[in-house]
Amino acid sequence: MGKFNTVHTFLLIFLLVPCWSFAVGQTANTYKTKTGMSCILCPPGYYHIKDCEMPGTIAVCRPCPAGTFSNTFNRAIHCAACMPHCESDVLDTVQECNATMDMVCDCPPGKILENPMDKFHAKCKPFIGCELGSGVIDQGTPGHEPVCAKCRPGITFSPEVSWHEPCYPCTRCPNDDVLQGCNTTHDSICNLPRPSWRVIAAIPSIVVNCVFMLAILFIAIVIYIRWIRKKKHELKIDEEECRPLSPVSSNRSSDSGLDKISEQTEMETLGTNWGPIFRMVSRHITGNWKDVIRSLFHAIDVDDCDTIIQEQQNNSLSNTEQIYQCLLKWQQQGRSHSTDVLVQILTERSYHELVRKMRADFQSEFTTNPDTT
Repeated sequence: MGKFNTVHTFLLIFLLVPCWSFAVGQTANTYKTKTGMSCILCPPGYYHIKDCEMPGTIAVCRPCPAGTFSNTFNRAIHCAACMPHCESDVLDTVQECNATMDMVCDCPPGKILENPMDKFHAKCKPFIGCELGSGVIDQGTPGHEPVCAKCRPGITFSPEVSWHEPCYPCTRCPNDDVLQGCNTTHDSICNLPRPSWRVIAAIPSIVVNCVFMLAILFIAIVIYIRWIRKKKHELKIDEEECRPLSPVSSNRSSDSGLDKISEQTEMETLGTNWGPIFRMVSRHITGNWKDVIRSLFHAIDVDDCDTIIQEQQNNSLSNTEQIYQCLLKWQQQGRSHSTDVLVQILTERSYHELVRKMRADFQSEFTTNPDTT
């Protein structure tokens, strides 16, 4: 009977201990209301709205809005505001503010706070690092220096002062053919040239550097080729603008002699620079050229411009050539005031840059006041 009671006693204790621990935890995060009812506090990341409605249940809580936080169980009526920036300009952000944690700032990697208790007047100093013959076994933080340990003679070595590198393993020479043995500050020197830890470590960086340089060279070549092509294209355009361009007649003749006479007569009628001027305009108004042509004809009281446009489209010409031929037809019918009207219509259509280029390249043809543009 005594044995039976002992077993039951241990079983009862085994069941009661977790319940007691849970009750203690719940009590630590509870509070009493004015009416004496016990409520559970709001968890981190939330703030208190009102008391619970049933004893032993959690209070009514809401999540912290953006830019605020709460890091404890609480019954605060609002969350705390996050720091807008680090306490000092010398500190870097380690953790952004979230609902349960304020912004955390510390010294940059490789540095330590002189006074960890005063971040508002923070001063960061470089790690002292591990001396020759010692390596890092625990990386440093803004709160403490790196933890160093002496390298083991004949097994590991460290040839430099460092705040982040461990001791390196000594090179094992083939057949133990050693010229100079490994110590805590220098690697083994073998009788036959063998890849050491330094050579092996350097190979990836050499490959990366070569690939990087080849990529830069390739990009430079591509840019140079595109620049050359662009210059050739611009040179070709300039030559076309400087060369008198003759119009294409809507009624083409197979007789080349008649074509040349017609072209020469029409260019003499237009004047020396109208061909290049119209060619420049035809390249810049391709987007809404029909509206521009209609406006030009309407400005000289010619309403049947759509017929002229349709004639040029029926000739299967390129877009710019259709515009050019329409401009020739327009100039023939309004030649007495062509420059003024052309500038006016292009200005109304917001082709200000085109007008400025025309005035600069063909000053003798444009005598009106530049302020109109």
